[in-house]
Amino acid sequence: MSNNDSNSHQSSRPITITVLALFICVLGIGQTCLAGFLPSVNTAGIVLGISLFLGGVVILSVKALWPKEFLGAYMYFLAGTVFLITAINGALGLGIAQHKVPSLFGALFVIVGLVFFFLGWLFLKKQPDRR
Repeated sequence: MSNNDSNSHQSSRPITITVLALFICVLGIGQTCLAGFLPSVNTAGIVLGISLFLGGVVILSVKALWPKEFLGAYMYFLAGTVFLITAINGALGLGIAQHKVPSLFGALFVIVGLVFFFLGWLFLKKQPDRR
């Protein structure tokens, strides 16, 4: 008599990673619709939204990206991405930011976004090797 325990094959994606990846996909769809099609079709808004959407799809599909230890780094990268996309949208006057924003605000958003990317990189770097 064999004991087939379904928990012996822990290959399922953690729910937190799934929720984060789906959230990134929804953000990408929102970016595409708000900045790519409103008030008119804009290639930069569509490209940024599609890139964000594809990032979520990659997190959903690549099994090596599923460890829960990466969640903190993902949050830093997501925050950095949101700040950088906000800076680009504001600089180009896309979507909700239909009027050009002062370059000081755009520069501050870029700086904060890069800081979050740096923190995410540091977070990934200090993770122990998983070999």
